[in-house]
Amino acid sequence: GNTVQGVRISPAVVSVRVPVNQRIGFKDVSVKVETKGNVASGYWLSNIAVEPSTITVVGSPARLDEIGGFISTEPIDLSDVRNSFLRVVNLRFPEGVSPVNTQSAQVTIDVSAITGGQTVQRQVTVRGVDTALHLGVSPETVDIILAGPLPVLQALKVEDVQVIIDLAGRTPGKYKVTPTVVKPESLKVESVVPDTIEVVISK
Repeated sequence: GNTVQGVRISPAVVSVRVPVNQRIGFKDVSVKVETKGNVASGYWLSNIAVEPSTITVVGSPARLDEIGGFISTEPIDLSDVRNSFLRVVNLRFPEGVSPVNTQSAQVTIDVSAITGGQTVQRQVTVRGVDTALHLGVSPETVDIILAGPLPVLQALKVEDVQVIIDLAGRTPGKYKVTPTVVKPESLKVESVVPDTIEVVISK
């Protein structure tokens, strides 16, 4: 504008304070599950699930740019673990970064036995036959191919697997009988060789 003559301003110097607020930013980041240690021998870590899988954090825009795209959990110790489990763990927030609504996450750890196969040989056990009768069994032993959790296979004892033929009610004669395999519940019978047994019952 125009200059005004003859006007005196008092005071000649004025201090002006202008408030400056730091900008606040928000960012969606993934939740990364941290683990330490190894599961027990014969087992493997089959799955990790986390809820929530993403969270919103708050901080200065510059700080949010520095932290990357994830927030880690506190480490979960898997040393010698054999079973699946669920655990609530705290999240680890870098300095200058805060959560909007949660400071923890629910983590599900799935641990499964490594599967394998094993062939065992067992003698045929006969039940239900009259002790006064003569009995011929051919062959007297069979091979059983088993599949299932490796720790169970490695711990098998002779008495854990049995091959049984039930001759209850059979009269003298020659029969082809399919044997029954008794085994731990967690194991599967892939094959029995041979799959039938010849039985001769005579007086």
